[in-house]
Amino acid sequence: MVRTLIQLSIILTALFFISCSNISFSTDGSNDSPDDEIVNKSEWSSLTAGGGHTCGIKNGELYCWGRNYWGQLGDGTDEIKTKPVRIGNDNDWSSVSAGFYNTCGIRNSELYCWGSTDFFELAPYNTTPEKVGTENGWTDISCGSRHICGIRKGSLFCWGMNFCGELGTGLDEASNIPVQVGTENDWSSVSAGSLETCAIRSGELYCWGGGYPCETDEGTVEHKNIPVKIGTEKNWSEIVLTESRSCGLRNGKLYCWNSEDYGSGKTVVEQIGKYSDWFKTGRGGDHICAIRNGELYCWGWNIMGQLGDGSDTDRDTPVRIGKSSKWTNVAGGTLHTCGVSDELLYCWGSNNDGQLGTGEISYRKVPEQIGDSDSWTDISSGDRHACGIQEGKIFCWGENQSGQLGTGNESLEQTPALINENSGWTQLETGFSHTCGIKNGD
Repeated sequence: MVRTLIQLSIILTALFFISCSNISFSTDGSNDSPDDEIVNKSEWSSLTAGGGHTCGIKNGELYCWGRNYWGQLGDGTDEIKTKPVRIGNDNDWSSVSAGFYNTCGIRNSELYCWGSTDFFELAPYNTTPEKVGTENGWTDISCGSRHICGIRKGSLFCWGMNFCGELGTGLDEASNIPVQVGTENDWSSVSAGSLETCAIRSGELYCWGGGYPCETDEGTVEHKNIPVKIGTEKNWSEIVLTESRSCGLRNGKLYCWNSEDYGSGKTVVEQIGKYSDWFKTGRGGDHICAIRNGELYCWGWNIMGQLGDGSDTDRDTPVRIGKSSKWTNVAGGTLHTCGVSDELLYCWGSNNDGQLGTGEISYRKVPEQIGDSDSWTDISSGDRHACGIQEGKIFCWGENQSGQLGTGNESLEQTPALINENSGWTQLETGFSHTCGIKNGD
């Protein structure tokens, strides 16, 4: 029952993201050729991708583009923009976080939010940034699926929907205004997910809420509506949240725990192996892959062979994938995975939209080399598409209904397609149906 509902949750989430639009660069939201001044300057300092929109900060100026049904772009309209539009005239934006239905940003230590202001009905909504409260001192902000959390002067605040206690306020009621979480004032970072939240305080990790679902036919799944300390150690980093299981790195060691256990008071943090050289994790829809000493390990849901171990059997513990000890990168999609080993590209799992790049649509249970290039350096997987960097150039393949491949059309590609002849790309990030990248710091 729980597994079925988790699968349904992932499918519904994937469908939610499909409305994202084709993205290129301009300052006015028109469909004219890109503005060279925006594209070429190396001043972009932050990018964030939401449900179907993206925002970025360039030289302190805020730009947003993509879906805008609830005013989440902040440009004063509710019209989709296929190219970046500058938001307001301010040039002191320091951070921005895009959620499903809204966006929040910090400017001069003041917090502003826009888009849906009612998490219950998604209306009314603000089409321009509105200041949250009268206080300053905001240092971190994170927009989740239907809730928001932020840190002000070391104190943690959350607001929005509260299906599973994800606000952490000790109450089960939702709130349209920030509510302080506890009384502590030494929080340093926060990450809001779908139905759970994790945050770090004095190097210690706390999580609350719970995995999907919160209710079943058998009754209510126990969850926790106040922060629960995860383990007894400090120095946490790179927290990965999935639908049912979360993992984190601490001093090179990998730990995992069940998010559904928060309410039981018996959250068991398990160290994965006894190694202290884990350095890279990749999250899929409900599976996780990680690299240590060049070896690739995957575990979790495996219905389409996305783990790459030659089976479609779910794994509760990490299974080594293949014999290579030269893996440098891995990225999980909803039901597929891609990775780079010795600068060769491999993909496996579901392939119904060509997301493996093999040239056809048969799924794979083990990694299959894609093409014959030996110069791949980065890989990122979305819901049903993937993009990679080869010799500084971007290639994308798979589903393209929202123009996420960047090819200038909406046709899927079953093999890696060169996006343009420009080189200098160093980093990629794909969402469910959109893609962003960094080129020479741009």
